[in-house]
Amino acid sequence: MLIGCWFKPHNAENTIIFKPDKTYNAQLWSDKENALLRYSGKYVALPDSVKLFFEDSLLYSFHFFRGNSGDDNYYLMSDNWYFVQSGSSDCK
Repeated sequence: MLIGCWFKPHNAENTIIFKPDKTYNAQLWSDKENALLRYSGKYVALPDSVKLFFEDSLLYSFHFFRGNSGDDNYYLMSDNWYFVQSGSSDCK
């Protein structure tokens, strides 16, 4: 369920693409840099979380879950980020 494109609602230029080979590509806004930064690296998927690594260091750790009460979406959440899995394979 993790494979594919994920986006930040109301700010869809923030994306993460998870690939079957346990790698990812991400573009994430940095307030500090005042720019959209690009990352790529490996990820580790656990039953209810996913960890993104960049240059052999932990970049982000997300809680992975499915909505409830009729919400069939999948979500990634951390202290600073919130992503929804895209129903489309189109991801920039």
